[in-house]
Amino acid sequence: MKLMPLERKHYRRLWEIARKTEPFADRLIYDQYADILAKREGFVVCNAEGSVVGSILLSDYVPGLNVISHVVIAPEYRGRWLNKTMLRIFFEMIFVRLGLPKISSYAIAGLGETSLAIARFLKGLGFEQEGFARQAARAPGSGKCYDVALFGMLREECPWI
Repeated sequence: MKLMPLERKHYRRLWEIARKTEPFADRLIYDQYADILAKREGFVVCNAEGSVVGSILLSDYVPGLNVISHVVIAPEYRGRWLNKTMLRIFFEMIFVRLGLPKISSYAIAGLGETSLAIARFLKGLGFEQEGFARQAARAPGSGKCYDVALFGMLREECPWI
Protein backbone atom coordinates (compact mmCIF):
# COMPACT_ATOMS: atom_id res chain seq x y z
CA MET A 1 0.00 0.00 0.00
CA LYS A 2 1.14 3.52 -0.69
CA LEU A 3 -0.08 7.09 -0.51
CA MET A 4 -0.49 9.31 -3.57
CA PRO A 5 -1.66 12.94 -3.67
CA LEU A 6 -5.41 13.35 -4.20
CA GLU A 7 -6.28 14.37 -7.76
CA ARG A 8 -9.59 14.97 -9.51
CA LYS A 9 -9.13 11.71 -11.47
CA HIS A 10 -9.58 9.81 -8.16
CA TYR A 11 -12.96 11.33 -7.30
CA ARG A 12 -15.21 8.75 -9.00
CA ARG A 13 -13.45 5.78 -7.37
CA LEU A 14 -13.60 7.47 -3.96
CA TRP A 15 -17.31 8.15 -4.48
CA GLU A 16 -17.85 4.46 -5.29
CA ILE A 17 -16.03 3.45 -2.08
CA ALA A 18 -17.79 6.06 0.05
CA ARG A 19 -21.23 4.94 -1.15
CA LYS A 20 -20.50 1.56 0.46
CA THR A 21 -18.79 2.77 3.61
CA GLU A 22 -19.57 6.36 4.60
CA PRO A 23 -22.68 7.33 6.54
CA PHE A 24 -25.05 9.15 4.17
CA ALA A 25 -22.72 9.07 1.13
CA ASP A 26 -25.04 6.59 -0.56
CA ARG A 27 -27.55 9.46 -0.82
CA LEU A 28 -25.19 11.76 -2.72
CA ILE A 29 -24.90 11.86 -6.48
CA TYR A 30 -21.41 11.92 -7.94
CA ASP A 31 -21.37 15.68 -8.57
CA GLN A 32 -22.28 16.40 -4.93
CA TYR A 33 -19.50 14.15 -3.67
CA ALA A 34 -17.00 15.63 -6.16
CA ASP A 35 -17.84 19.10 -4.83
CA ILE A 36 -17.01 17.90 -1.30
CA LEU A 37 -13.72 16.34 -2.42
CA ALA A 38 -12.74 19.49 -4.30
CA LYS A 39 -12.65 21.33 -0.96
CA ARG A 40 -10.33 18.75 0.63
CA GLU A 41 -6.65 17.93 0.34
CA GLY A 42 -4.65 14.87 1.20
CA PHE A 43 -3.86 11.43 -0.11
CA VAL A 44 -5.45 8.48 -1.81
CA VAL A 45 -4.46 5.02 -0.61
CA CYS A 46 -3.39 2.70 -3.44
CA ASN A 47 -2.91 -1.06 -3.36
CA ALA A 48 0.11 -2.87 -4.84
CA GLU A 49 -1.45 -2.74 -8.32
CA GLY A 50 -1.93 1.04 -8.06
CA SER A 51 -5.72 0.94 -7.70
CA VAL A 52 -7.31 3.47 -5.34
CA VAL A 53 -8.74 1.71 -2.26
CA GLY A 54 -9.35 4.72 -0.01
CA SER A 55 -8.26 8.15 1.11
CA ILE A 56 -6.93 10.18 4.01
CA LEU A 57 -8.15 13.73 3.49
CA LEU A 58 -8.14 17.05 5.32
CA SER A 59 -10.69 19.85 5.53
CA ASP A 60 -11.45 22.97 7.51
CA TYR A 61 -7.80 23.99 7.79
CA VAL A 62 -7.23 26.79 10.30
CA PRO A 63 -3.62 27.97 9.85
CA GLY A 64 -1.57 27.61 13.01
CA LEU A 65 -4.38 25.85 14.85
CA ASN A 66 -6.21 22.79 13.52
CA VAL A 67 -7.44 20.67 10.61
CA ILE A 68 -10.09 17.94 10.37
CA SER A 69 -9.17 14.49 9.03
CA HIS A 70 -11.45 12.20 7.01
CA VAL A 71 -10.65 8.56 6.23
CA VAL A 72 -12.47 6.37 3.71
CA ILE A 73 -11.33 2.82 2.95
CA ALA A 74 -12.86 0.04 0.86
CA PRO A 75 -14.41 -2.67 3.07
CA GLU A 76 -12.13 -5.39 1.71
CA TYR A 77 -9.05 -3.44 2.90
CA ARG A 78 -10.22 -2.59 6.41
CA GLY A 79 -7.75 -3.72 9.02
CA ARG A 80 -4.99 -4.35 6.47
CA TRP A 81 -4.30 -1.10 4.65
CA LEU A 82 -2.51 1.12 7.11
CA ASN A 83 1.19 0.95 7.90
CA LYS A 84 3.67 2.92 9.99
CA THR A 85 5.18 4.63 6.95
CA MET A 86 1.79 6.02 5.93
CA LEU A 87 1.10 7.21 9.47
CA ARG A 88 4.47 8.91 9.70
CA ILE A 89 3.96 10.67 6.34
CA PHE A 90 0.47 11.80 7.25
CA PHE A 91 1.21 13.03 10.77
CA GLU A 92 4.49 14.68 9.72
CA MET A 93 2.48 16.64 7.18
CA ILE A 94 0.11 17.83 9.92
CA PHE A 95 2.50 18.49 12.77
CA VAL A 96 5.81 19.28 11.01
CA ARG A 97 5.11 20.66 7.54
CA LEU A 98 1.91 22.53 8.47
CA GLY A 99 3.16 23.15 12.02
CA LEU A 100 -0.24 22.55 13.58
CA PRO A 101 -0.58 21.87 17.29
CA LYS A 102 -3.70 19.71 16.77
CA ILE A 103 -5.62 17.49 14.36
CA SER A 104 -9.30 16.69 14.81
CA SER A 105 -11.66 14.02 13.56
CA TYR A 106 -15.15 12.81 14.33
CA ALA A 107 -17.52 9.85 14.33
CA ILE A 108 -21.24 10.22 13.74
CA ALA A 109 -22.99 8.65 16.72
CA GLY A 110 -26.06 6.46 16.48
CA LEU A 111 -24.97 4.37 13.51
CA GLY A 112 -24.37 1.15 15.42
CA GLU A 113 -21.21 -0.82 14.66
CA THR A 114 -20.04 1.77 12.13
CA SER A 115 -19.85 4.45 14.84
CA LEU A 116 -18.05 2.11 17.22
CA ALA A 117 -15.55 1.00 14.56
CA ILE A 118 -14.68 4.60 13.67
CA ALA A 119 -14.19 5.49 17.34
CA ARG A 120 -11.94 2.42 17.88
CA PHE A 121 -9.91 3.29 14.80
CA LEU A 122 -9.35 6.89 15.92
CA LYS A 123 -8.43 5.87 19.47
CA GLY A 124 -6.03 3.25 18.07
CA LEU A 125 -4.24 6.01 16.15
CA GLY A 126 -3.84 8.04 19.32
CA PHE A 127 -6.83 10.38 19.14
CA GLU A 128 -8.61 11.25 22.39
CA GLN A 129 -12.36 11.68 22.54
CA GLU A 130 -13.03 15.31 23.44
CA GLY A 131 -16.81 15.30 23.68
CA PHE A 132 -19.99 15.37 21.63
CA ALA A 133 -21.64 17.94 19.42
CA ARG A 134 -25.37 17.38 19.70
CA GLN A 135 -27.32 17.07 16.45
CA ALA A 136 -24.33 18.32 14.46
CA ALA A 137 -24.77 16.07 11.39
CA ARG A 138 -27.83 15.97 9.15
CA ALA A 139 -28.58 13.01 6.91
CA PRO A 140 -29.22 14.06 3.31
CA GLY A 141 -32.72 13.20 2.21
CA SER A 142 -34.29 12.25 5.53
CA GLY A 143 -33.12 15.37 7.36
CA LYS A 144 -32.58 13.34 10.53
CA CYS A 145 -29.96 14.85 12.85
CA TYR A 146 -27.23 12.86 14.58
CA ASP A 147 -24.85 13.60 17.41
CA VAL A 148 -21.15 13.68 16.53
CA ALA A 149 -18.37 12.31 18.75
CA LEU A 150 -15.40 14.69 18.55
CA PHE A 151 -11.80 13.46 18.65
CA GLY A 152 -8.49 15.28 18.75
CA MET A 153 -4.76 14.65 18.90
CA LEU A 154 -2.19 17.16 20.05
CA ARG A 155 1.28 17.18 18.53
CA GLU A 156 2.90 16.05 21.80
CA GLU A 157 0.48 13.08 21.97
CA CYS A 158 1.24 11.81 18.47
CA PRO A 159 3.01 8.43 18.60
CA TRP A 160 3.87 8.49 14.87
CA ILE A 161 6.44 11.29 14.62
